[in-house]
Amino acid sequence: MRRPPGPAARTDRRSNQVKKGGIAAVVVIILAIVIGLVYWQTRSASPTSAEAPAPTSNAPSETPAPESTQPNRAAPKENEKRQPSSQPSRPQSPTAQYCDNKAAQGNVRAADTKALAAQGGLVAILSNEAALHDAYACADTYLKTGGDIDAADPRADSDHLTPLLFAIQRNDPKMVRYLLEHGADPSTRGGPKHIKPYGYAVYLALKNQATNYNEVISILDSALEKTSSGQKAG
Repeated sequence: MRRPPGPAARTDRRSNQVKKGGIAAVVVIILAIVIGLVYWQTRSASPTSAEAPAPTSNAPSETPAPESTQPNRAAPKENEKRQPSSQPSRPQSPTAQYCDNKAAQGNVRAADTKALAAQGGLVAILSNEAALHDAYACADTYLKTGGDIDAADPRADSDHLTPLLFAIQRNDPKMVRYLLEHGADPSTRGGPKHIKPYGYAVYLALKNQATNYNEVISILDSALEKTSSGQKAG
């Protein structure tokens, strides 16, 4: 009879079995990895299925809108005459009638100038400079047809300023020069305080110190010097 193996022999046998089992497990894992890679490559290389064409719509087309039963209105003809406005036009002021109508057409008479003098005269013309076509051309006509360059505004609701005093009040050097060059007297008094032009300019400069009246005062000063020199020479 054989003797049963000793403890050492049994230990070696178990060790060999463990080694064989470990090797088998490693082989199985490697095979699983290889099979997975092959399967993934095969799946990714397979062609994708073609997209299905979109189904055609069998819905009926929209029915056309019914034609309007209202009669077509004819478009207005281009050459059709426009109807005159029912609103009456605003009447022109006496100054606008004088300047933009009569003076512009060269139809001013002495009677027209006299009538405008009662409506403000030269002050009325210059005060409407922005509204008139050419206020200075109208002023020329006014003076040539008998208008007084030093006459104060006679209207009851005015300050009764002379044209030169009005130009000073507006602080308008261009207007001051125009009047002096056309014969305005720099010493003629006017206004509610019956003041002279130079004194009026100084008064306004002191009253409104934010406004520069130096150019107007300088023009008046030069005009007074010329007047004084002329009187001495005479």
